[in-house]
Amino acid sequence: MELRHLRCLVMLADEAHFTRAAQRLQIAQPAMSQQIRRLEQEVGMALVERTTRNVRITAAGQLLVEHARRVLHEADVALAMLDDLRGLRAGRLAIGASQTMGAVDLSSFLARFHRRFPGVELAVQEDISVELASALARDELDVAFVTVSDEGDGLEAHAVAAEPLVCILPPGHVLARRSRLELPDVEAESFVVFRRGATIRQRVDAAAHAVGFSPRVLFETNNVTRMGSLVSAGLGIAVLPASDAARLGSAVATVPFDNPALVHPVYFSWRTARRPSPAARAFMELVLSEPSLEALEPQVPPRRRR
Repeated sequence: MELRHLRCLVMLADEAHFTRAAQRLQIAQPAMSQQIRRLEQEVGMALVERTTRNVRITAAGQLLVEHARRVLHEADVALAMLDDLRGLRAGRLAIGASQTMGAVDLSSFLARFHRRFPGVELAVQEDISVELASALARDELDVAFVTVSDEGDGLEAHAVAAEPLVCILPPGHVLARRSRLELPDVEAESFVVFRRGATIRQRVDAAAHAVGFSPRVLFETNNVTRMGSLVSAGLGIAVLPASDAARLGSAVATVPFDNPALVHPVYFSWRTARRPSPAARAFMELVLSEPSLEALEPQVPPRRRR
């Protein structure tokens, strides 16, 4: 069983299409098909079901893909560690990023890392935190910035930032003149919310339920800019990290919550049992050596008292 055969199978599982998988591996499509056939002959089982339009990995193929990812990762780590002897010049780093990272400036981290190690390929996957945690557990990501501290799946998490969750409202809304809001103040409002599974959605729902109501949902979106546009148009209110609210500018009014204050933490996470590649290790050192990002917490502008 050769590594190149396993790479073809894993890429095919990711792309579900022979031509796209071959393009990503920079080989011809007939060569890709031949590699898969040789692997099937070697294991004596069908690994792929082929149709005229798409590809489906069989149960046997899925089992092999799961183990192949780990085998290929270990091989990549070994090769990269050898390359470490000559300096960190190559490799690939897969980073997960929550869609609401607050005070964490991922672009700055990426730029600084790229200046130090320009030969390392950087790939960023944006998603909700629960999906990123699952991708870490499946070894599809090296590290991730998430908003959940869930170490039950063998993940290690280090807090790197925390900031308040604030209410954004249409600028002319009667509550926009308040200096602070309590959750019961917005019970009658329509909400623009993140989709189910998103950490902020869970925190807001739990806090609302604790004071006796369920938010009335009008729109669901994981796009912060669209959320701001919907609120600005008067279609509801929303809850965002203070830094994300600040980026929307004067299009919305921002009022902090009190009693209870809602907090949005960000964690830097990776799978404990996975040996980090040299690229991942260098990125981890860069992030964890950063002074506490909580000092970057944006300040909510003062408002008139009630």
